[in-house]
Amino acid sequence: EIDKADIVIRFNYIENDNMGEKDVKGSRCDITYISGLDSNILIHNKTKNLPSNLSWIVCKDKISEDLISKKFNPEKQNSRSFKIRSLQNIDLALVKCNSVFLPKMVVDLARFSPSKISIFHCDLCLTSEKYSKYAKFLPKDYESLLPVNLAKNHDIFSQFTILKSFWKKGLIEGDNAFEEIMKMEIEGYVAKFQDIYLEKIRFTNLSN
Repeated sequence: EIDKADIVIRFNYIENDNMGEKDVKGSRCDITYISGLDSNILIHNKTKNLPSNLSWIVCKDKISEDLISKKFNPEKQNSRSFKIRSLQNIDLALVKCNSVFLPKMVVDLARFSPSKISIFHCDLCLTSEKYSKYAKFLPKDYESLLPVNLAKNHDIFSQFTILKSFWKKGLIEGDNAFEEIMKMEIEGYVAKFQDIYLEKIRFTNLSN
């Protein structure tokens, strides 16, 4: 279903082998939205397997866009087939701090009037485990402190409200897990968020 879409967009797809299970998540990628971490990987590291089928790389900020454009200058590297741009910042519209990536991406895509946006494998932080790539950058007790750290650095209330408003208007849809989250009200989403991470804290304390 993913591979049959007109355009397939992924988060942090900067290498051919980091897409995940292809029988579950598909194998196509036309546009990749990359985080600050993956921008730094592209800027500072030698990425040998940069996907050749990309049409766009979308960075979170203009500084990353400029540095990646400079590194992959088509005059120096004729094989570059993709374009690069950066997101427009929506953080000033939030209650505090910044949004996680999904609402930023949806708002960005809405500027181009897509007929439909289908979302797969995104649970709005209702998972206690973090992607392994980030593990080495996190403090030892990060999982037990995640409710505080995530709430401090990302506005979970506005991110849910933004996506819910798009969903209610029929502008976005998702897989079964995403649809179940969108059927929640903000109180239910926050309660679920709290329950999952409190359970993680209890498990961590028992394990210690």
